[in-house]
Amino acid sequence: MFDDQKVENIDAIGKFLRSGIYKASNAIKKDELQKFIDNNEEEMKKEYESVPEGQYYKWDIGKKGENFPSKHRYDFSKAYDHSRVVLKVFADDKESSDYINANYVDGYDLPRKFIATQAPIPGTVNDLWRMIFDTNSGTIVTLTKLVENNATKCEKYWADDGEKMFGDISVTTVKTEKLPDLDIRYYKVKRYDDVQEVIHYHFLGWPDTGTPTDPKKLLQLIDKVRKSPNMSPLRPIVAHCSAGVGRTGTFLLLFNVVEMAEKSDTVDIYKYFAKMRTQRVNVLETLDQYKFVYKTLLTAINNKM
Repeated sequence: MFDDQKVENIDAIGKFLRSGIYKASNAIKKDELQKFIDNNEEEMKKEYESVPEGQYYKWDIGKKGENFPSKHRYDFSKAYDHSRVVLKVFADDKESSDYINANYVDGYDLPRKFIATQAPIPGTVNDLWRMIFDTNSGTIVTLTKLVENNATKCEKYWADDGEKMFGDISVTTVKTEKLPDLDIRYYKVKRYDDVQEVIHYHFLGWPDTGTPTDPKKLLQLIDKVRKSPNMSPLRPIVAHCSAGVGRTGTFLLLFNVVEMAEKSDTVDIYKYFAKMRTQRVNVLETLDQYKFVYKTLLTAINNKM
């Protein structure tokens, strides 16, 4: 049921899920956030470390022989059973699986607002487009380059120009905009007689390890996604880096608390971090990423005030 973990880590996770998660909250008034960041370095560390790493729930479907390892980029990250995206399989389709390494993640005020997933590998590119089509997602956010430090991080799943087939799904690149550290592609996605429009935001300013050198560019990305004509409560945002864990989790947490800051007098990064980790394993991987969310949120608030 659970992958090999140290007993003490399993005990910490069990204790956290039974009681700790209900205490994971630190609501801070927006006008006091600067003071908190300046004077509570140790408190931020305690918050981050109080949310255990590791597997919280079953991922039995992802471990099945037909899915593992063939549908996984890394062996440490699989999709929890309870929050995984289930692909549609037609009655006459004897080959396809309903599994993809992807989980729904709640938004600030909307359940299942996001889908956090791994970057596709050669054998799962078609599955990625099946998921995008099945869920009617109008927005993709990519937070990794295809190759970083001479290692492949993401299989290319689009054509620079024109049409490309992915199984029974046709993807046509209609237009591409190139901005500093951001490529925006517009796709027409067709399956039989059904056509959907998808916008792909490919952010190139985030190193594999660490955080973006210019947080304002990440805030601009979030602003563009939020103002996208494809934004709808019925259309989840698909987000991925390479594993769909560190950079993806950082982006989703920042997205949530930016929305919270616009709709509330207080912000609670700790609460939403803890909640996200119950929906996808190890989202947001490092203390530096956690502090980055605090500091970048402050930048967002200061720019609005």
